[in-house]
Amino acid sequence: MTGIRLVFTFFLAFISITVVVAQPSFNMSNATTNECEGILMDSDNGMLPDTYDNNENYTFKICVPGGEKIIFTFAKFCTEEKLDYLRFFDGPDTLSPMIGGPFSGTVLPPAITATSGCLTINFISDANIQCLGWLGSWKVEIDDPLPPQMMVTGTVPCESSSFKLKLSQPVSCDSIYPGAFLLYGPQSPDIVSATPVGCVNGKTDEILLSFSPEIKVNGNYTVNFTTTFLDVCNKPHILTATANFNVSGCPLYVELVPEGNKTKVCPGECLKLYANVSGGDPSTYNIKWSDPTFPNTSAVDVCVPPLTYSVTVTDGIGSKPAVATFTFELHTPPVINWPLDLTICQSEPSINLGATPGGGTWECNGIDDKKKTPGLYEPWRIWQGSDQIIYTDKNGCKDTVNITVKPIWINHDDASCPGAAPFIVSGGSPVGGTWSGQNILPNGTFDPSALGTYFITYTAPNGCSQSKKVNVANLVMPADITICSSLSDFSIPVSPWGGYWDASPGLNANWGWFSPANALPGENKLHYHINGCQDSMSIYIVPVDAKYDFVACTNNGPFIVPGSWGPVGGVWSGPGIIDTLSGLFDPSLLKDGQNITLTYTVNGCSDNRIAYIRNTVINNKSVISFCPYDDVYKILNDDFQAKPNGGSWSGPGVYYVYIKDKDPKNGYYFDPKQAVTGLNTIVYSNNGCTDTMFFNINPLPVLDSISLCAEETPIKLNASVPVSTWVGNGIINAFGGIFDPKTAGTGQHIITMTATTGCVNTGIIDVVPFQKVALTGIASSYCFMDTTITINVTPPGGKLLVDGKPQTTFNPAIAGPGVHSISYNYGSGKCADSKSIVVNVGDPVTVQLAFASDSICRGESSKISALGLGGSSFGNFNYSWNNGVGFGQTQFVFPEKTTTYTVTVDDGCSDPATADVLVYVHPDFVVDKVYGPEVCFGDTTFTKLSGNPVADYTFNWLTNPVFIGDTYTGPPSTYLVQVVNNNTGCSQEESIDLKGYPLIQANFTIPPTKDCFSSLDASINVLDHSVGGVSGYWDFGDGSNINYNPQDGNLIHLYANEGDFTIKLHIENEGGCFSEDSLKLCVINEETIYAPNAFTPDGDNLNDYFKFAGLGIKSIEWKIFNRWGEQLFVGNSMDDVWDGFKNNKRVPLGIYTYVAVYKSEVSNTEKTLKGLVTVVY
Repeated sequence: MTGIRLVFTFFLAFISITVVVAQPSFNMSNATTNECEGILMDSDNGMLPDTYDNNENYTFKICVPGGEKIIFTFAKFCTEEKLDYLRFFDGPDTLSPMIGGPFSGTVLPPAITATSGCLTINFISDANIQCLGWLGSWKVEIDDPLPPQMMVTGTVPCESSSFKLKLSQPVSCDSIYPGAFLLYGPQSPDIVSATPVGCVNGKTDEILLSFSPEIKVNGNYTVNFTTTFLDVCNKPHILTATANFNVSGCPLYVELVPEGNKTKVCPGECLKLYANVSGGDPSTYNIKWSDPTFPNTSAVDVCVPPLTYSVTVTDGIGSKPAVATFTFELHTPPVINWPLDLTICQSEPSINLGATPGGGTWECNGIDDKKKTPGLYEPWRIWQGSDQIIYTDKNGCKDTVNITVKPIWINHDDASCPGAAPFIVSGGSPVGGTWSGQNILPNGTFDPSALGTYFITYTAPNGCSQSKKVNVANLVMPADITICSSLSDFSIPVSPWGGYWDASPGLNANWGWFSPANALPGENKLHYHINGCQDSMSIYIVPVDAKYDFVACTNNGPFIVPGSWGPVGGVWSGPGIIDTLSGLFDPSLLKDGQNITLTYTVNGCSDNRIAYIRNTVINNKSVISFCPYDDVYKILNDDFQAKPNGGSWSGPGVYYVYIKDKDPKNGYYFDPKQAVTGLNTIVYSNNGCTDTMFFNINPLPVLDSISLCAEETPIKLNASVPVSTWVGNGIINAFGGIFDPKTAGTGQHIITMTATTGCVNTGIIDVVPFQKVALTGIASSYCFMDTTITINVTPPGGKLLVDGKPQTTFNPAIAGPGVHSISYNYGSGKCADSKSIVVNVGDPVTVQLAFASDSICRGESSKISALGLGGSSFGNFNYSWNNGVGFGQTQFVFPEKTTTYTVTVDDGCSDPATADVLVYVHPDFVVDKVYGPEVCFGDTTFTKLSGNPVADYTFNWLTNPVFIGDTYTGPPSTYLVQVVNNNTGCSQEESIDLKGYPLIQANFTIPPTKDCFSSLDASINVLDHSVGGVSGYWDFGDGSNINYNPQDGNLIHLYANEGDFTIKLHIENEGGCFSEDSLKLCVINEETIYAPNAFTPDGDNLNDYFKFAGLGIKSIEWKIFNRWGEQLFVGNSMDDVWDGFKNNKRVPLGIYTYVAVYKSEVSNTEKTLKGLVTVVY
């Protein structure tokens, strides 16, 4: 077969090969190619970019031998209408049948398909107008090749382990290896070796195949040889060469195998029994068991006994029948030494059930495993009802007995003093029964009239009865005693017994049982009661407590005897004690198995504890295996001979369960679900020492998810661990794990695997039908745009590639301008299919600007312009400007501030392009001003100007005449100046205020206008008429000054002395400008004196005193007389006062006379003043 290349590859469950080859590209010319796919474009020889030339006449041929179809599709197309055109021919030249064209214009032509193996393309252009040409691609479809023929040479006899294969054509010797072959049939041996025979130039047509185990079963067998074939287009094809052969002459053989190879079982145990058949014709096996109730299947459920089972196997080709027999061995069943179910009363004595053989375990409520007598059944433990007793021996075999317990309870004996009142005895349950005996009524009333011991019996409604005593005697208490707290518990020897005690630590109040260890140190006062009397006694406790027994192992280091023993101050003694005071104990000095008594002595008392020297050991370390899903397993010390008892188990999956005290379900359990696959270290810990063993978790067989084509040949399944049996739809060999997709049919199939360890798991095989690939949702050409296009493919789950890379979408902008390949491959082997298309992406739209930036002064305009390039509209662009500018290539703008104008150019298809034009508006510069001082009214000041930012500025002052310069001097006022930035040409006006203070003027008057003022009325009114002042002072010429406040307005000043005075006002403003004003005046002296004509000296602080007042008085002496001329008071100054008293007594209501002799400061002459004053109350 010319041009065929065979490549053989390892074949497991399926093969998927994807060949990614870059598509070759061609420009239109006179050429021939045998490429299976490619891209054809126009010649690109035109004067303008991306155009063809005038007067072209090119013929391009695509010829692929064996090509079933050559399919040509267009991505873009543009030629001069009717004058420049393309034609397509189904054959090697233009004389072949024309199957497409002539095509011209801008409409995309349809797909062209040639079936002759050649496609001829011809292009003709005229002498003038050109267009952008075209772009298209082709793909060749090749017929699927057939696999080589293969046969087995010679015959294959029974018990063969090899044979030879002959191929119809040579294959590469390197492609021959065991994994390329699959042998299956009634048996499915594994391929051990595959050897090429007689290789020449690396090829051979003969193969020696060896396998194991040897074939021992008659029937038809198939051997598959799987290869991968690359055709002339490098497309892979998975081929399977198949050879069939027959094996005959193998005798029938059958073997019976019990589940888990368990040959010895307990009576009544149920398990599976397998018939493993070989030889003869497996397709016609007839399996018949000796038990006619069994189905005719290879596996049956048996329950022993019977012990012996037989099976006979025949086939449809007349083979000699095969017979197999299997006999189980029986463990001797255990027997509980009480073979019959029984009903007993709760009051009956204990029953020693026992069992044969011994050493097993008991499960029931009435047996305490801690008792020294195994199997001792104690009815009192069961209140009532049925109790099933299960005995399990060491082989796991069981025996059961059912005991029904009827309840009865009468409490302990009762007691009474003789002659006491009759009383109801205790107990009597269940109620409704009757009492009988001496001195007792049926209802339980007892008469203790006489000394003695009386026996009474309670008969319950259920027929059970129980007796006790009533002790009638004088109460005798034991003497007070002193004992050590280490003394064993004892019953207090009180007489008569049968009463009750008051609650006290260490005392059982009902039974009189005293525990020294639980009593209080020192005195314990105990009160005892019987019917009709009571008494008490004291027990004195001397404390000593060595605490609890403990276990140690010989590899422990020295340690202090554990526990809070005491009281302190005692000594320890016994083997292993190496420090008697601290209690330091060294177990390494002792031997495994010893029980050492240690004694603690203090305060004359001693207490013992036992040190059990036990090395922790697991004597039976047999590894138990589990499947990960197995139920929890109870870990029993006896099963593993773990010593000493009472330790704890730990490890992966190990946990402790506590139900209630003495519950048989209490204990340590192992949960395989919580453990790890493989060996799990299980630790037994006791007395500080450990030993280990292992529990094994067998791994589950795992079958990786497999997807197979329904047309594939059978394959051999492989799990993660060895598998003994395979079950499921499509399994054609349960022991070899051969799966046939055709037999199974399409869909998901659950395969059940049983590992050689017995663990079971399932896997899934998905058998899929051949599905033809479809690739849609994608066009052959796109404008350059940033949009995500979802590529639709059916069926889903294949490999979608865009330009050779996995991708589920196509984005023209991300892909970029040019040609792109999109392919989809689905399935594998005989279910493989693929599709591919070529997609062209146009050039992106770009923008070219007349200028990128401009600068203007505020208020000026700028011309902005743009030019669109590229795109897919052949130069037809739309221009849109932002900031409200509008549409069009060119615009005039008048920005008030620096503005970026964005133009958006689009062609109606591609993503629009944008570009920015910056129009820089020179900012209004800042005029910095330096002012001279703020001056007083009438003075001059200045200002100095400068521009910011720093530049060359001119300052034109709009004065008359105009002044030019940066510094101007003048009186305070507002001035205009034009400032020009000579660097940018921009100018602006500024208003300048030269600062000065307003007019300030001090001014005041004194009304009325006269030359002098009397000292008797020297209060001068000053009227302030000043303006502009905010501070200052008044100087009144008599040494007094006050601050000036413009808010005061009018002032009043009082002169104390006569003389000539000048009033001066000094005012200032905020800037320190001031003004002054002054006036002159004179004050002349004058005198005056007066006295009150009445006062009220009643002590209310209102007008309580008599005194003189006046001005110009130099000195004075004054006296008060009553109506009879009696002198009542003498005053020597204007400040003296009379309080209306004479000799500390208040004067009567009435009129009194005053006489005053004084001198004037003005005339210095003595004068007399007389008058009357009335005293009023």
